[in-house]
Amino acid sequence: MDGSIRINQTTLFYTERNPAAGTTIFFFHGNSSSRHTWKKIVEDNSLRDYRTVAFDLPAHGRSEAMHTSYSLPNIAAIMAEAVSKLADGKPLILVGASIGTNIVAEILNYQVHPLGVVLIGPCIVGGYIMFDAIAYPDTKVGVCFIDDPDESEIEAMFRQVVNRIDDTMLNGFLRDFNRVKDGFRSGLSRTLAENDYSDEIALLKKAGIPISVIAGAAEELIIPDYLDDAGLNLWGNATHKIDHAGHWVHIDAPEYIGGLLYRYIEDRFRDILS
Repeated sequence: MDGSIRINQTTLFYTERNPAAGTTIFFFHGNSSSRHTWKKIVEDNSLRDYRTVAFDLPAHGRSEAMHTSYSLPNIAAIMAEAVSKLADGKPLILVGASIGTNIVAEILNYQVHPLGVVLIGPCIVGGYIMFDAIAYPDTKVGVCFIDDPDESEIEAMFRQVVNRIDDTMLNGFLRDFNRVKDGFRSGLSRTLAENDYSDEIALLKKAGIPISVIAGAAEELIIPDYLDDAGLNLWGNATHKIDHAGHWVHIDAPEYIGGLLYRYIEDRFRDILS
């Protein structure tokens, strides 16, 4: 079912499943996307024992624009409050894809204490690991930092981040992209250029929780295993690389993500949650 919550004069929309469950898995999509990209995963039967909440980030989908600058810390502050209110003191797990992984890491700076974190197609940074060091050259993702790019540029970007794209999927992506409120993409670009973000890797280390990192083996945007030597507490001691998947692994291999997420929770937290 669909729901909404108002945080700091911004209404956020989300899709919720199994609301009576004791543990909530919160999902955060990427730049210029929407909660609908999580549909196949949140409806996966392997997650039937958990409450799932997939957000439209501020200025995306049905969610309203923010009244502060679109820096990663500012976005995370709103999302952290939404997570805290919706979790209501019960156990929670955070799952992010692409720039959603940055938001997940930044949320840890706002008194949110998840049992676990899952980073899909991560692009988190910190310390010696900076944005320009983790991206492949000649990517098309620059359109995600421009308010009004050409449709041909948008399509080229989608074809680079998703390995298994068809016309129906492409039309949905274009609709999501064009629904992003004016000012988000350029505003985010401006704050990144000003280095207005946290040491996200340090935040994850400080949290001291096991982290599942998942990347596509056919990734063309971000070096897929760049976090293997970052000193994080990685579940399985390495990045899980998914064959034939691109940057948006949750789109290319949703059935695999659902099963992997279930195994991660069962392996690491079953004694806590039972």
